[in-house]
Amino acid sequence: MKTITRKKIQPLTTTILLLLLVIPVLFIGEFALRDLVTRSFQDARNMRVVDNQGVLIIRDQLDEETGMRGYAATHQKIFLEPYRAARSRMAVDIDQFVTELKILKLMRVSSAISDARSVNYTWLHTVAEPIIAGSTDSEVLQLRGKELVDRFRHDIRQIYVLIHEKEQAIDEEAKSSIDRISLLLFSSVVAIVLIALVFSGRQDRLFRRLEGEKRSSADLRV
Repeated sequence: MKTITRKKIQPLTTTILLLLLVIPVLFIGEFALRDLVTRSFQDARNMRVVDNQGVLIIRDQLDEETGMRGYAATHQKIFLEPYRAARSRMAVDIDQFVTELKILKLMRVSSAISDARSVNYTWLHTVAEPIIAGSTDSEVLQLRGKELVDRFRHDIRQIYVLIHEKEQAIDEEAKSSIDRISLLLFSSVVAIVLIALVFSGRQDRLFRRLEGEKRSSADLRV
């Protein structure tokens, strides 16, 4: 009977040990999946914020330009209202844009941001202000202003190219992480199924042996 008891305990012990190995893997997979989902939502939110901030900068630039052009064409001060409002917002919006880009770890855009800021400053002080002050070279200044505006918009486009590259890289990383986590969880499930099958097979063999020994004991008693 001692031999039977030992053999009865052995498959159960093996199964418990295997489960102790598999269960932590399942918990790790769960936490990894939860962390991945959280980071994916956070990255998506950051991308939306960056896109919105970029739109604000483009809006500021358009308000500055159209306000200046409207005043140059009509000399009505009402056109200076959007110009002045956009001018006061531009520096703040660019600073916020830089902050959001740093959150995404997009440091490659720093040169484009610096150039856009410098170009806007040059446009304000060498084009817009002289025209508003009544310069007689308004047409020449506006041609110069168009070059600067085109350069400003080119800088913003370059930034958006890098943003979209980052977005694609984040998507690829998320897909790769999902594949690894799915493989881990699938392997754990397969391991649990195999453990169950092995345990079930051992238990069946043990029960058959017990039944055989019971019959043998009964025959000996007889």
